[in-house]
Amino acid sequence: MLANIAIVLTLVLIIQVVSIKKHLLHHKLQTDREGGGARQGFFTSKQHHFNKSNYDTFEMRIWVDDTHFDYDCNNKENGCAVFLMMGGEGTANAPGGHMVNLAEEFGALAVSIEHRFYGSSIIDNPNGGKFSNEHLTLLSVEQAMMDAARFISSFSTEHPSYKLEEPDTGRTKWITFGGSYSGELSAWMRVKFPSIVYGAVASSAPISAIADYWGYDIIILDALKNELVGGSEACGAAVVAAFKTLADLLENNVKQVISDFAICEDTLDDMDKRELLDFVSDDFMGVVQYNNVNDEEKSIAVTCKHMIQSDTTPYDNLVTLTNARNTQDCLSVSYNETLAETCAEDYAGRAWLFQMCADGSGHDQTCVESEGCPFIEKYATYEMFLQFCHDCFGVGGDDVSNTGATVEDALLENYINFGGNNTRGFPSNIIFVNGNSDPFSWGGVNANSTAALEKDIVAFVADGGSHCQDMNALSDNDTESMKQVKEGKRLFLKKFLAKK
Repeated sequence: MLANIAIVLTLVLIIQVVSIKKHLLHHKLQTDREGGGARQGFFTSKQHHFNKSNYDTFEMRIWVDDTHFDYDCNNKENGCAVFLMMGGEGTANAPGGHMVNLAEEFGALAVSIEHRFYGSSIIDNPNGGKFSNEHLTLLSVEQAMMDAARFISSFSTEHPSYKLEEPDTGRTKWITFGGSYSGELSAWMRVKFPSIVYGAVASSAPISAIADYWGYDIIILDALKNELVGGSEACGAAVVAAFKTLADLLENNVKQVISDFAICEDTLDDMDKRELLDFVSDDFMGVVQYNNVNDEEKSIAVTCKHMIQSDTTPYDNLVTLTNARNTQDCLSVSYNETLAETCAEDYAGRAWLFQMCADGSGHDQTCVESEGCPFIEKYATYEMFLQFCHDCFGVGGDDVSNTGATVEDALLENYINFGGNNTRGFPSNIIFVNGNSDPFSWGGVNANSTAALEKDIVAFVADGGSHCQDMNALSDNDTESMKQVKEGKRLFLKKFLAKK
């Protein structure tokens, strides 16, 4: 009798779970295809995966491209492959780039998903601003990863035409891809959900749990000096000299700085000067991080050519370079105005700032001049970042002295969950790719070890490579080093997919 009751209860529970799964995990794809062959749609996911009594949902945007999919894969020895591009801190796109090149070779289904709170995947807030502090508690690494995990787990049922077996059978091999923050997510999906994610490709993924990211600026200066990527020793020296002059003027003649950069404000406090430094230094951070040696308009080579003009001083060249970017009558560097804009409850850019401050996800580019930072240490400190987190998001509560501990606690949680950039505890089948001129490579996996290689965890480093550059489609303009990196990715994926 008890056995029969147990069977009935089990069946009821299964029916309830299936019913909930169908209700919550619905996939909807359009019939029309976008230019590259992908169909756009939405996946209905839970707003709060860790509150079992809350069934509120939201629509997460997805794309599925079956242009190169081998519909006969289930009848073949190695089964089927699905390549999933993880969404990151911005609007997502249909599958593309090198992932689609690889999908074509391996007959894989190519899929993209958009991260919650970005693009068209915003969770509505019936009580007010979509990006209010209270509502942003639904934005976290773990919530986003559960969106992806539920999406993967329900895909074969929701899309029967592809005849995919469940991922835990090993006959459908899901490989996650991503770059930068989404590269971190890609690697972490394999770490967190090895039963459904068979392997991962993580490009330019700074997976170390570090918010005080002082190593970034060291690579900026190294790249500005590197002839391989368009820099020179003269360029590096000019940039250092220009910012030294700016630092001296900010201390001793701020009115001159206000005049030179056509600044709107009459006076500047230290947080205003932080805003100015952020704007001025962005020229160099941007061109190094996304350097393309074939770009004749914006690259390290173009910036360096301007900075080493001999008929003007490095500081004058810096002023001219910066002022050319300002399209307004004057340049506002007011910290209070920045707070008013970035802390508005309907400002979409607030999402990533929140993750940096409260979720242990981001990396603030601080400056340590003794380590090789070319900018101004006084106005790019970790303490200033913490002040912003407190002022904008209330991190640490009423007392700003608690903010650092709160941020570090979020970082610790990520380290406990995912292990930082120490691959010792990782499962198998992970490909890490970095460029040694990418400033975010500082916190990534850049070296191989025997123990890691035995588990098919491999690191590729492109000489002169920039941020996420390996994610671009195969090109005749790829450097020899980049060609070797992309070929390495291909060979290791081939090895992953051949495993039984």
